[in-house]
Amino acid sequence: MRTQNFEIKRYVKLARGWRYCPPAVASNNKLKPDKVLIDGHEELFSEAHPDFFIRVHGQWTAVGTTWAEAMAKQAELEGRRDYKRRTGQQLPGGDDDGEKTPVTKAAEKYLANCEAVGKDRKTVRAYRGAIDSFVAHFIAESQKKYVEEVERQDILDWIGWMRKQPVPQRKGSNPERTRFNRVSHLVIFLKVAGRPRLLKKTDYPDYCEKAVVAHTQEEINHLYQQCEDDNDWFFLSFMLGTGLREGEAMHAETSDLVGTTLLVQRKNKFDWRPKKCHVRKVEITPALAAAIKSRPQGLLFRNTQCNPDGHLLRRLQRLAKGGGFDVELHKLRKSWASHSYLAGVPLVKLQKMLGHESLATTERYLADVELAKGDLQRALAKASTVLGPPRPKLVVEGLVEPEAEGAA
Repeated sequence: MRTQNFEIKRYVKLARGWRYCPPAVASNNKLKPDKVLIDGHEELFSEAHPDFFIRVHGQWTAVGTTWAEAMAKQAELEGRRDYKRRTGQQLPGGDDDGEKTPVTKAAEKYLANCEAVGKDRKTVRAYRGAIDSFVAHFIAESQKKYVEEVERQDILDWIGWMRKQPVPQRKGSNPERTRFNRVSHLVIFLKVAGRPRLLKKTDYPDYCEKAVVAHTQEEINHLYQQCEDDNDWFFLSFMLGTGLREGEAMHAETSDLVGTTLLVQRKNKFDWRPKKCHVRKVEITPALAAAIKSRPQGLLFRNTQCNPDGHLLRRLQRLAKGGGFDVELHKLRKSWASHSYLAGVPLVKLQKMLGHESLATTERYLADVELAKGDLQRALAKASTVLGPPRPKLVVEGLVEPEAEGAA
């Protein structure tokens, strides 16, 4: 068995995301609290988990909140390892090399660490649903209980079991995508727990991405006609005028507006942050900016307890009643993006306002957006005058072609 190296690391947030990195230590063995080592060089980090960690039999294990506690635990683990190497026996009651980790314990530790580093509650809930489902099936069907015993076939058996379960009858659901997401969540957990690369790419469930199309003008007119008061009108105008995601709209405040620029930013008081921390600026119309300024200070959409309103979809569904078309909040976002693009907003600018990491994502997002036929013909005609060579004059029996003669 390979000898384990019990190296102390910190879980920190760098520019490229959260990473386990060796702490930076001064020559007098004192910790540098705001730095870690990256490829042997010191680098500052913006956030850090309060605990220090050591990887024990494939799983990151917290070993104390102070540098002294971490070094003491490291010394203990190394002592137990060396004792086993000399005697062939292991000391009881420890985390040394020979012990295995119950999959239930590994799962709880992983989910607790996700919560500790501030992952969104909905994200952690999705992780828990996938991991708990696999753990229950793994223990019941395979009669195994340790994370080191998980094999590829165990995951394939679980995927097959999921396919046999009744499909929830929810409007707009995508069961194939749900299975794919669950497998992805499980694979990440197993990688952290020391069981990486168990699945092949071809093992993942196939799914078809659900197409999101923009609302037609008739549908938008219907939504506005159903508005009962100024609150309904403002809600619809805000969603169609900003393109924000549901969580971003829920946590939007009057103080986020600067002139005609709406800031999408982290809200520590609500323990919320934008998707993938996409803090950004969205340009809006002066009319919508004036409407935001006229609202009461604080959250734009709040419930009776003055907390973010988590039922924006219900508002939209009420406005769509009797229209004969499907609605979802993301469809309003797609409508804003499509209309902005057709109105001439540059694709790169639209990418930044949407909060997409890459331009390719924005291009896929707008793949079905096309110019109206008349606009397309005018655009092609304009392009041909620029790109095409000048048409030579046609002379027939000494007469100039009528078009050329008229031009003369």
